[in-house]
Amino acid sequence: RVAPPRCLSAVPTEGGEFMRRLRAITRRARVAKGSQPARRSHSTQSSAAMEREFTSKHARAMGLQKLLRDYGSRSTSPLSINQMYDFGQYDAPGRNRATTLLAAAQFVHEELPVRCSHLIQDLLTLPFGLSQNSAIQEVVELFHTTIREIIADPRPKSSEEEEKLRLKIIGMLRRHRSIVTHMRSALAEDLLSPEEKLQLQPFLDRFYATRIGNRTMLAHYVQLGQEPQEDWVGLINDKCRISQVVENAYGIAVEVCRYHHDINPPALTLLGSTECELRYFESHIEYLLTEILHNSIYCTWKHHTPKDSKHVSPTLPPITVIIADGKDDISISVSDQGGGRTSDRSIDSIDR
Repeated sequence: RVAPPRCLSAVPTEGGEFMRRLRAITRRARVAKGSQPARRSHSTQSSAAMEREFTSKHARAMGLQKLLRDYGSRSTSPLSINQMYDFGQYDAPGRNRATTLLAAAQFVHEELPVRCSHLIQDLLTLPFGLSQNSAIQEVVELFHTTIREIIADPRPKSSEEEEKLRLKIIGMLRRHRSIVTHMRSALAEDLLSPEEKLQLQPFLDRFYATRIGNRTMLAHYVQLGQEPQEDWVGLINDKCRISQVVENAYGIAVEVCRYHHDINPPALTLLGSTECELRYFESHIEYLLTEILHNSIYCTWKHHTPKDSKHVSPTLPPITVIIADGKDDISISVSDQGGGRTSDRSIDSIDR
C-alpha cells in the first residue's frame, strides 16, 4: 500500500529552489499513484477514502505549483497612507461611491493573490524543518484557499460583482485571524537553538509586517463600503488627535488591569503638543498605546505594592505621556516608575 505524498508545505528548501522541489514532489505523487497495485480487500471503503484523499492532495499540489508560477513572480504594489486616503474619497472629481468601491475592488482582486503567493513562498522556504510543521501547513493552506477564492471570479466590473468580492474579503479577514495562533504554535516548541531563533527573526519581521499591510489594505477596502464619517476615509482619520487616542488607550488598559489584577491604577499625565493632529490609522496607534500603557500600569502597581499586602491600594506615581510634534514626525514618549528591567533578566526571557 503506497503512502500519500508529503504535503507541499513540508518542502525544506532554500531560496529560489523551492519550485524545483515542488515539482519533484508532484512527480513522485504521479509515479506513486501509477505504480499502486490493484487489489481488493474487505476494507474497500477505507481504500476508496485514501484514494480520494491522495487525489485531492495531488490536485492541490498541482494547483499550488501553478498559482505560485503565475503570481509568485509578480511584484507587489506599495501603498502609502496618502494614496489610500485620496483614492477612497467619494467627492473627488468624476468619482462617486460606486466607482470608488469598484476601483478598490479591482485593485484588491489583482493585488491580493500576488501578496499571498509571496507569503506562501516564504513559508515554503523556512529552514530548520519548520515548513514541515502542521501549524505552518495550516497557514499555507489558508493563503492557498484565499488565492483560489479570489481568482474563482473574474475581475469585478459591476457594483454587484464588487459587493460579492467585498463579502468574500470579510470572510477571509475572519478566517485569517487564526494565523497568529498557528505561527505562535509552530514557534513555541523549544526545538530551536538561540542562534536559529536569531536567524528566523528577519523572516518573522517581514512576515508580520506583510500581514499587517495586507489586513490594513483589505479592512480599509471593506470600511469604504460603510457609511462615511466626517474626517474619515475608510480606516484613516484625517484629523487624528494623538492626545485623545492616548486617553482612549489608557481607559482600555485600565479596564484590562482592573479585570485581571484588581488594580487601582495610577493617574495619567499628558504633556507636550496635546493639540497636534495627523492623518493616520487611528486604530493602529490605539492598539500600540494600549499594550504599552497596560504594561506601565501593571509594572507601576507591582513595583510599589508590598508583596505581603495584596489588598492594600497604595498611592501610585503617575504615568507621564509626552507628545512632541516635530517637523517631519510626531513622537510619543511613555514614562513610568515601574522599576525597569533588572540586570539578571536576559533578552530571551523577556521575549518569552
